[in-house]
Amino acid sequence: MKNKFIVFAFIASVTACFGDFIVMFILGSFYPGYSQLRDSMSGLGATVSPVSFEMSAWWVIVGVLLAVFGVGFGLTFAKDNRARIAAWLIVIYGLGEGVGSGLFPADYIDNKLTFIGWVHDAIGGIGIAGIFFLPLVLLPFFKENGNLKLYKLSIFVFALGFLFLLLFGIARLDYFMNSFIASYKGLWQRLLMLNYYIFIIALAFYMLKNKSKSQV
Repeated sequence: MKNKFIVFAFIASVTACFGDFIVMFILGSFYPGYSQLRDSMSGLGATVSPVSFEMSAWWVIVGVLLAVFGVGFGLTFAKDNRARIAAWLIVIYGLGEGVGSGLFPADYIDNKLTFIGWVHDAIGGIGIAGIFFLPLVLLPFFKENGNLKLYKLSIFVFALGFLFLLLFGIARLDYFMNSFIASYKGLWQRLLMLNYYIFIIALAFYMLKNKSKSQV
């Protein structure tokens, strides 16, 4: 039964990661004037968006799927404290950036975030923090288990994550609103997500490979 859940968690993670980009691209095409490169993903779920309900509902689904993956990862490597911490970080990311973004749209009034918009940013920020530190938490885990490829990938993902998060953060500042960086806010955010989704899929395959060794 446990191994079946781990397989389900694997399917959930792959569905969430690939599906998120596909759904955002499709729904974005139904939003006149919306740019995948220039506009943030949150805009698709804002109340003024013509695809607000669909996008918000999908983000809730993505969040739940990623939380399921986090639980599966934790079950697979339950004997290792760092793996359990990593599992919680994945769950936090799913619930914060996924479910939180879906339930609390990033709404603006007179170019200022509403209270719900602030909640959106706060919960999403907690979720991003979870996934941001995930590679660092897993570094010693992969090193001790002799998995040099995932060890190197963790370093690479953390470095790219820092770069894209910095670019996205700069792009949101009013001081840089007319800069090249700000013009491609959506690009930096999508590259940030792509970076971590690749890492999650790599973890999912690693989890699946080790499911027979799982212990609660």
